[in-house]
Amino acid sequence: MTSKMPSISKIWKRLNITRKFSLTLGLLVGLNVLMAMTSLIVLRQIRIETETAINHSTAIQHDILEMDRGLQKARRLEMQFFFRYPTLGYAEAYQQYALPAAEQIVQVAAANTQLEELLSDSKTADIWQENTANSNLYILAINRHIASVEEATQLIAQLAADETGLIPQLTHSETHLLAIIEAAGESDMLLLFREMQSYKNEYLVTRQRSSMQAAFNLAAPLQENLETSPALNAAQRTQALKHLDAYLTAANEVLDVDVAILGKFNEFDLQAAAIQPITTRMIHLSNQEVENAQKRITTSGRHANSTLLAIAVIGMGIAVSIALALNQSITRNIIKLTNVASLFEAGRLNTRAQLDSGDELGQLAATFNRMAARLRLLVGNLESQVEARTSEIAAVNQKLLVEIDVRKKAENKISLYSQELEDRVAKRTQQLVDAQERSIRQERLAAIGQLAGSMGHELRNPIGVLSNAVYFLNATLPDADGKTQEFLDLMDSEIKNANKIISDLLDFARIKSIDIGPTAVSEIISKTMSKHPPTENINVIIEAPEDLPPVHVDSLQIAQVLGNLVTNAYQAMPQGGRLIIKAAADKDFVSLSLADTGTGISPENMSKVFEPLFTTKAKGIGLGLAICKNLVEANGGSIEVESKMEKGAAFRLQFPTQELAV
Repeated sequence: MTSKMPSISKIWKRLNITRKFSLTLGLLVGLNVLMAMTSLIVLRQIRIETETAINHSTAIQHDILEMDRGLQKARRLEMQFFFRYPTLGYAEAYQQYALPAAEQIVQVAAANTQLEELLSDSKTADIWQENTANSNLYILAINRHIASVEEATQLIAQLAADETGLIPQLTHSETHLLAIIEAAGESDMLLLFREMQSYKNEYLVTRQRSSMQAAFNLAAPLQENLETSPALNAAQRTQALKHLDAYLTAANEVLDVDVAILGKFNEFDLQAAAIQPITTRMIHLSNQEVENAQKRITTSGRHANSTLLAIAVIGMGIAVSIALALNQSITRNIIKLTNVASLFEAGRLNTRAQLDSGDELGQLAATFNRMAARLRLLVGNLESQVEARTSEIAAVNQKLLVEIDVRKKAENKISLYSQELEDRVAKRTQQLVDAQERSIRQERLAAIGQLAGSMGHELRNPIGVLSNAVYFLNATLPDADGKTQEFLDLMDSEIKNANKIISDLLDFARIKSIDIGPTAVSEIISKTMSKHPPTENINVIIEAPEDLPPVHVDSLQIAQVLGNLVTNAYQAMPQGGRLIIKAAADKDFVSLSLADTGTGISPENMSKVFEPLFTTKAKGIGLGLAICKNLVEANGGSIEVESKMEKGAAFRLQFPTQELAV
């Protein structure tokens, strides 16, 4: 061993730097490849051991959760179907609730089939094989629940299906019986029928058997009247009794089907109570299996880490050995050359580099020694010449620095002055533009306001005369015929509309005295909505927290603004819709938004909605929104609008929370 080391050392010294680096890099690359291959084998083994268990447990858990969610959703849809079909109608309720419930049942059945396949798969983990009783019981319970939902749907179809359902049959018999009774013209018999009909309708709403029993109790005297009524001929009496009998038969069947439906819903509750513990157990088992797989991953990971650590230690030893060899043959020689160069730079021209190496560094040392000898011959009086020239250059450089500093200062002053001048011009220009726009708008509003005030005062007197005339006519013609009374009512309605228009004109012509004070936005909304309740087909949603800071406004004027916007929203939704009113704090302001789902505002009208005398309505003169804007701005606030055709409109108002904001 000792006889070979010197020869290896000599061979290493004779190698050039490129070959030394190639050899060391090759060793390091080989080590990295070995570590990568080892890591790949270990990780592949871990994946093979755990992938099957995790995939199956996750798939089983997913199917159980999907079935549980699907059953809950299907049951909710069935309940909605049962409770909503009397008001929506069977066809509409079937489309909205029964069909989605059926789709949910189909999805649950598919997930149930997939779960059965997963549990019967040979790759399924042992924990599921050990709990086959729970798995089979869960699948049986799910299948029974699916069957119960389908049976409930069939019962509801038997009860309310169009034309063939019991309720349509009941209505059919009721209609024909009513026609015969009305033709007879006997008020007592018609009263008995109406009372029986009201009890039947009450039952269909409340599902209280006492209501239907009360209807049955009235059927006996009604039948007696039909049999003895002199106003009915034999054919009419036979048809009436036939329809009454069909009516009572259908009503009894309705009671039986309702009992069956109630039983199904009770069965739903019992099934849900039975399925829930099993579902919890199955989910617990899947979670437990995933945890077991994760533990196996952790154990395998520890083994892999141990293996990798051993490889890393071996690689570190090899890398350290390579680093020592490179340090001995390259780094130290570079340090020696650097030290010699530093000494030579410091003026020690007799310094020489002593390297025992045949590589590029040895050649560089020999070249350095030859260059040092030549430089020593050329130095002579070069230092004195360089020193003199250096002084001249320093003086010129100093003068140049002074000139550059003076120029920079001048350029900075010019730049600052130019920027300041631009800012002043831009600011003044914007002020002039804003002032011109305010002046034009004020002049326009003043002119329109003066015209509106004059018109209001001029129209008030003749409208008052007309109002008194209509009042006099109503008082003197108490027995006026229908057509005359219709015209009088129309005149009275139009006079009230005219008075409303006059009030709008006078409100626009002047800003009333403002009584500013802290007011809660929720209180303004509450008072306004009490005066403007929605119709049956409009849903109003209010989101106004009680802890919002108070706004400093005239509460009566802002309530007038809010009432106008709410009325406009109602009018924009003639077929019904939704109005959302929200209030929220926004720094020093409280924002109030009203968004409806009405017809919206066309793009060409968006820029004109707040203009006086602009309107798209058949009635009115277009001052409502203009008054709203004036009142909001008079109270220190702002108003904006956004809209899309057939998507509705949204008005956003902001009011100050500080008393001096107006």
